[in-house]
Amino acid sequence: MKNYQKDVFQNFDNYVKSQVERSQRRNILLQNGNKFCLLKYEGHDFEVLDCNSHRVNRNSYVSTFNWFLARTKEERRKIEERQNREWKRYQGNIYGTHCLDFEMDEEFGIYLPSSSRRDVFITLATESVDGKVTPMQSIEIIAGDQIISARLREITRPKYFDSVISPFLDSWPTAYQVPRWKNRWFFKTNRWKLLEKYEKVVKELDHGAFVYVGCKEEVYLLALAKDNDGKPYMQGTYTTSASPPFYFSNNYLDFISRFNAEKTKFKGNGSCNVVRYRTYDIPGFNDISFVFPQMGRSQDCKNTIFTGEPDIITGDIDEALAHFETTDFSEFSDIVKKYEETILIHLSSGKPNGRYYY
Repeated sequence: MKNYQKDVFQNFDNYVKSQVERSQRRNILLQNGNKFCLLKYEGHDFEVLDCNSHRVNRNSYVSTFNWFLARTKEERRKIEERQNREWKRYQGNIYGTHCLDFEMDEEFGIYLPSSSRRDVFITLATESVDGKVTPMQSIEIIAGDQIISARLREITRPKYFDSVISPFLDSWPTAYQVPRWKNRWFFKTNRWKLLEKYEKVVKELDHGAFVYVGCKEEVYLLALAKDNDGKPYMQGTYTTSASPPFYFSNNYLDFISRFNAEKTKFKGNGSCNVVRYRTYDIPGFNDISFVFPQMGRSQDCKNTIFTGEPDIITGDIDEALAHFETTDFSEFSDIVKKYEETILIHLSSGKPNGRYYY
């Protein structure tokens, strides 16, 4: 190993070890700009990757487009320019058993809590083709439960800290439940019944109008998207929004779908039918899955518009706010009001998801 590689990795190793030794119950908080990751530390290592390899999780990688598959001179030129800047990447990997993310949403000025992984992968430095090494912005590791609590109290609201962050730090489950169907027969035709009800409610509303869909454990805020014949514009199993949607939903860590969570874990050997079984454990404490209120600005492929049975679908802001007070997210009622007041309608103009947002 070249000296500069050894120095980069040795510095990373020493830094992580020094912080972990200060940690209580192995809680560590990673800060990178406007993003925080709260982990239950499990271990760390480092590796050298080429510029086309990207680690998805601790078990797999994905490869981006490489020079040999380029179809035109322009594609090759862009790849060569990138490789001149970044031929190799020195990466540090921090592994966790549980992870909560908090990322700033600039429009609403709050940190949105989510969970889509257990590990954090950090580019420590890059090396160009000519051997030039460029250090990258280092991530800050915060250790010690009191320091972590103080930092997270600054970016979360009081009830959220007490009901989610505090149990996480203490390795204890929360009192939240994932969205459910109240009518046990509802699930058999869930999508079609929901869409039928949704279309009936929004029939008289204009394109871009505020729409609230909610139950105790899940709420979606939308700007009604209608197609040319006046019906809600749908995209497969998603309902679209003329402005980026905002959702609140109780979810498992790792954003494991409630449908997958209800499957029996496969305990045999070899391959299995993943339609009937899941092959992984759901992160939790004391044999109870950790459920937390997640917030986001787009639907995930694991969840359609709603994973529970709605109590209400309305375009009336007063009805929406009254219902929101009965949900697990009542501390964030100002977000509902602001969303309704500041809807910006995006037309068909090459926006991220094609015609509209979802």
